[in-house]
Amino acid sequence: MPWTDEQCVKVFESFWQDGKARCPVCHATAKMNLTTFIGGHYVLSGHCPRECGQFQMQRQLDPMLGQFRDWTDEEGEAVINEYFENGSARCPVDNSIIEVRENEYGGGNLVRAFCRRCGKSFDENFAKH
Repeated sequence: MPWTDEQCVKVFESFWQDGKARCPVCHATAKMNLTTFIGGHYVLSGHCPRECGQFQMQRQLDPMLGQFRDWTDEEGEAVINEYFENGSARCPVDNSIIEVRENEYGGGNLVRAFCRRCGKSFDENFAKH
């Protein structure tokens, strides 16, 4: 049985903000699955382990889709600074938990911050001195 549209949005938002979500009916921890594709597209699905409901959404159906925009250089730098200071960071556009990857190489460290939800990213190269 699918959850209502309102319940789906609640679960969807909770996943992007907290990395997990609860069933809006019985409050059990929902089983969530994020499937990613080349080009940044994704399908986020979830269901209640007690079978209270389920849903599936993708970026094209995101309620915030019209607000997605590129990060400014200042925002990107702030995200990377936040990651280095706290071990995690949030997207400046949609406040989702973002992924940060460090790729060390002979000349320094290339850091990429990426938001799966809005698909925006920022790269910063820290060259060895």
